[in-house]
Amino acid sequence: MGRKSALRLLPLSLLGWGLGLGALSSREARGEEAAAVPLPVVTVTGAAPGGSAGTGTAAVYDQAAIETIRPFNLTDLLSQNSFGFSVNYSPGHTLFNIRGALTAAQGWDDVSQIPVLVNGRRAGTANIGKLSTEDAARVEVSRGPASVAYDSTASMGGVVNLVTKDGTTAPGNRVTGTFGSFDRYTGQIESGGKEKAFDWYVSATGSTSGNYTSGSGSAGTMPNTAYDRGNLNLTLGYDLDATGANRIEVIVRHDGVYDAGHPGLTYSLTDTDTRMNTSVDAIYTGAATGGGLRWSDHFYYVQDVDIFDWPQNPFIGLAASGAGYYGTPGVLRDRDARTQNLAGDKIAFTVEPTESNTLLAGVDLEHGWLENTRSRVAAPGYPAANPFAPAVNLPPTEYNNESYMAAVYAEDAQRFLDDRLVLQAGGRFQFTNAKLLGTEYQTASFDSAARNAGSGTYRVASAYEVRKGWKLRASVGTGFRAVTPGELHSATQQGNGFTVSGNPNLKDEYSLTSEYGVHGEEGPLSADLAYFRNTIHNSVVSLPTATPLVYTWRNIDREKISGLEAAFSYDLARLGKWAGYRLEPYATGSKLFQFDGEGVPYALSDSHMLKIDDYQATLGLRGGKIGKWSSDWYAVWSGPSYESAASEGYTADSHLISQVPSWWVLNMRQSYEVTASLSLFFGINNLLDRDYDPASLGLNRANSGILPKATAGGLGSSAPGREFLGGFVVSF
Repeated sequence: MGRKSALRLLPLSLLGWGLGLGALSSREARGEEAAAVPLPVVTVTGAAPGGSAGTGTAAVYDQAAIETIRPFNLTDLLSQNSFGFSVNYSPGHTLFNIRGALTAAQGWDDVSQIPVLVNGRRAGTANIGKLSTEDAARVEVSRGPASVAYDSTASMGGVVNLVTKDGTTAPGNRVTGTFGSFDRYTGQIESGGKEKAFDWYVSATGSTSGNYTSGSGSAGTMPNTAYDRGNLNLTLGYDLDATGANRIEVIVRHDGVYDAGHPGLTYSLTDTDTRMNTSVDAIYTGAATGGGLRWSDHFYYVQDVDIFDWPQNPFIGLAASGAGYYGTPGVLRDRDARTQNLAGDKIAFTVEPTESNTLLAGVDLEHGWLENTRSRVAAPGYPAANPFAPAVNLPPTEYNNESYMAAVYAEDAQRFLDDRLVLQAGGRFQFTNAKLLGTEYQTASFDSAARNAGSGTYRVASAYEVRKGWKLRASVGTGFRAVTPGELHSATQQGNGFTVSGNPNLKDEYSLTSEYGVHGEEGPLSADLAYFRNTIHNSVVSLPTATPLVYTWRNIDREKISGLEAAFSYDLARLGKWAGYRLEPYATGSKLFQFDGEGVPYALSDSHMLKIDDYQATLGLRGGKIGKWSSDWYAVWSGPSYESAASEGYTADSHLISQVPSWWVLNMRQSYEVTASLSLFFGINNLLDRDYDPASLGLNRANSGILPKATAGGLGSSAPGREFLGGFVVSF
């Protein structure tokens, strides 16, 4: 990694110290040179480039790995690597789980247990399906206790950090075209470079897709799954001195998913989403002569927009609404527009009092304000004396609100025995002030009183190199999420009559997580094994009340998750001394021993937590001639998971289904460098054309048993079947 690239990571890692690499994902694409220089993992420790302490577990997907997979979005990248449980409700809407910690159903990050970051700061969304990877230099995903530098929730399950390209990490000009099944097309133009003290990166990406076809045995085309995507990035940097230690950088970025079909839980044929994330970052990094003191000031503004067009005509009630009301006149228009604004500043310092000690300290400040509107137009005859149909005018999906956050943190690392032993400890105090603002059609439960919440969290970690290339690690950390005023006091109503009301008696969520692991690099072998335990207290979930169709937010006393995670790769070409070639079997995966909740009232779930896989694995073989051609064949295996009697009201079967079966698919990727300026790539997803879905209880089949009158006309939900993709990269 070049000096300028390393310096750019300082603000992203909040001027952390050299505690780099934990467990590398076995799907990280590493060439011979890259393998010799471990990439720093800033989301685990808050670390900047330097040594490798290995105090946390993380996967790093660099630019080469991302371009090998050619993912459609961040969700696709992680799911193909069996990293966390994900549910794709639409092309731009993903629910994500790491070690039992969940993002919110709609991806709103103020009610999520997993921090999602872009360039080290809050992304403004926890919906990873909204984020593109075309302009990503790398993606880091940590599991378990993460640095207190990020957020009070950082140790509840893990952290996702997308780091974008700049002129030093992506020099040159490129045009990329991708063509695939289901009328999928993607085009990207990007240019990066450096001229004296000035560097730049600019990128524009557009993609489109039609409705996809599900696997063999399904009903064929999966309706209402088309989408359009767009991504723009403009990054400008300027070195204030000859060393590049003092630097200013401005990043303007836009991600968007437009008119994306949203089948959702009702398998709708007409619902669509538009989801956008726009941000501006201004980053100043500096260092004193000698580098013993470094600092950064990272100001950011984020606007995150969700627009839901979810009409419902005719009216679709569930079982509680009575069969006599199915198919009655409904709502012609139901448009909900939510705009989340964030303005923040992250100030950090790192100092080295001695050669063996590094101290990181910082202050985070943020102001957030949210505006949400909802417009509904009834069809003639609605509600037609239907006692279960909601009123025409309803409050939006989230009430208007405003919040302030201030946090201070410090984290110290002490190295012993010629850096073979590293001890690290850190703490964070975070204060939030939040309140609801006046909202159109607000309910009687509305309460505009501000709520203050303060939390202290900590992380303690150690790593010991028992022999060259082999390290033991252990860490423990706490997490905290303050319940929002909306969860306490607002009441929102869905188009099918469901109401979710606030609960003023909710308790704040907190967690305690620990892990113990070993990581080894010896010759052609790379291996990692980690055991973890995570306990989350007071998780907030929506549960039914005694009143039909009325839900409320409640706390689950305690959720317990424990298991093993492993990664392995072995380069046979290196073993056989086949210079210039690579032949590497690899595997990564996890197995849970426990994922249960105390006092969990979910029907038929056997006290299991919902939306978490019992096991996951990616098994593959990759190889090729380095710099000329590559081949990668890999299988993704996952499941089973649980839902809560989710088929109730959708099928005529009296046996309610709760367990979603396990599934597996086989994928492949090929690439070939024709000339120094032209390369071609080809791939197949779901090569065996299997019909499956990671979370659906009713696949897209004519005999699925789904009652058409209980849905919006769809038969069920299935993931894409066999899918071909290919394309080119022209460099100049």
